[in-house]
Amino acid sequence: MNEKALVEKRNDLIDQMERIVNTAKYEKRNMSAIDQKRIEDNRKEIASIDEQLDAEKRYREGDMTKMIPLNEKQELEQRKLDETAFLELVKKNKADAVEGRALTAGSNGVVIPLSIAQRVVEVAKQVSPIVAKATIWNVSGDLQLPAYDYTAHVFEYVTEGTPVADTGGQFTGPKLQNFIIGSLTKVSNSLINRADIDVVSVIIRQIGLSLALFLEKELIQEVGTKLKGLKSGVTVSATSTNGTTAVIDAKNVTDLIGLQMKVPQVHQAKCEWLMSPQVWTAIRSLTGASGQLLINGDDSGIAEDGGLRLFGKPVMLSEQMPATLAVGARGVYYGDFSGLDVKLTTGVQVQVMKEAYAASYQTGIVTFQELDSVVGDPSKFAVLVGK
Repeated sequence: MNEKALVEKRNDLIDQMERIVNTAKYEKRNMSAIDQKRIEDNRKEIASIDEQLDAEKRYREGDMTKMIPLNEKQELEQRKLDETAFLELVKKNKADAVEGRALTAGSNGVVIPLSIAQRVVEVAKQVSPIVAKATIWNVSGDLQLPAYDYTAHVFEYVTEGTPVADTGGQFTGPKLQNFIIGSLTKVSNSLINRADIDVVSVIIRQIGLSLALFLEKELIQEVGTKLKGLKSGVTVSATSTNGTTAVIDAKNVTDLIGLQMKVPQVHQAKCEWLMSPQVWTAIRSLTGASGQLLINGDDSGIAEDGGLRLFGKPVMLSEQMPATLAVGARGVYYGDFSGLDVKLTTGVQVQVMKEAYAASYQTGIVTFQELDSVVGDPSKFAVLVGK
């Protein structure tokens, strides 16, 4: 609200207060509790307006300078303390090296400060587009996902006085548990001892890359038997609505259009494609009988931001996807990848191992993470399977 509007509102509040007082005088009575409350509310609002007007005046007169918000300043300072404590731990490998700092000892090693743990996850998101798009839950313990079938709740015409029929909509969802994964990062001692190298950032990036590789592989291929992802979450059968089969050849791209239309319109706004670089190359290289590319125009392949696009939607590439659309291969996924739910506990456990790799002049850093994953909303996805 600009200064003129603030002044006008202030004057209007004063007019309201005067009318309340004058009405009570005219009716020869004391002001009621309601009148007194209205006057008190107006006074508080006027005081707030006065503060805003004073701030506007100080800004015009150059009496205000930009300051870093206290919480941001504290976060920056805490981040420096966390990095210093973690670096001391890596160099000295002693619990007393972090005394009085942000690190706390645990039964499995040392709990990384939250600021560093968050940076590990951020690296994973930067490296893996799937992890970046997935819904991340930073909670401990089991998590019952909130899921609701909106199609089960039906609106209908009713007659006045007639109760609305119960349509049976229920909040249900899969349950995420805690599974433990581990990663070993070996860092050169000569690198650790270099004062001009940001060793903490190097370690965080190595752990983040390892986490990204593991998560992307599990979310797509489900190599292990615990975490669940696209392979089991997006079903393909004769009656399924989110699966289709196709042959990608030099004359047919209609299967891709059909795949795109298998996702309900309510989810289309945030949909993206997922495929391997090799499949993307094959699709972009498709030509018709005249030798012209079948996909062109607005779908020339490169968007203004440098990203890839197909039929107006972004394309994510992953080496974990099949290199060819062979028979039975899940070659292309299309959907809103926020339908992937990943639970990561906030407490990342780390163990520094110096003696085990002393002969090779390296320091081992073992990291443990508790997590789980699942396709929370299968209706957000469709998959193209080779035939």
